[in-house]
Amino acid sequence: MKVRKIVTEEELKTNISAMAEELKKKITSSEVTLVGILRGGIFFIQELMRSLNKLGINAEVEFAMVKKDEKKNILIVDFPSPKAIQGKVVVVVDDLIKSGETLIKVSSEVKRHKPSQLLTATMVLKENALLKPDAHAFSSKDTAYWVGFGMDYQGKFRNLPYIGEVVKE
Repeated sequence: MKVRKIVTEEELKTNISAMAEELKKKITSSEVTLVGILRGGIFFIQELMRSLNKLGINAEVEFAMVKKDEKKNILIVDFPSPKAIQGKVVVVVDDLIKSGETLIKVSSEVKRHKPSQLLTATMVLKENALLKPDAHAFSSKDTAYWVGFGMDYQGKFRNLPYIGEVVKE
């Protein structure tokens, strides 16, 4: 199995910076709590946090751990404390939105803790996603399988510093 590079490290930083500027226009405070969905969101949330900080927004980070059970139900395994969310501006951050179900589930849980504002962001948005986030850095066809910068294929390629497409030989 090969990976064909389709987004360079520089393009990642440029697009994530532009996405941060788009988010800044929507964020109603100079402080925000980013709730990253693990594991894939780790690289993306780090770069987004840097970009927001350069724009004068103090970004704190919390994480939600999400898994699917044998019936493909989305389960939230670990979630930030209510104090990290209540009354705060929160951006739920995911690396990839295929259908949007994971982001919908985590956002619903965040809403229960009454943030002052709730936004969503993703690095990669698939064409036919049910949910359109408040900001995204890249769009992808539903048939493409992207890896790298936190996204994986069967547990592999997550550590690539760029985004590539899996090419089956």
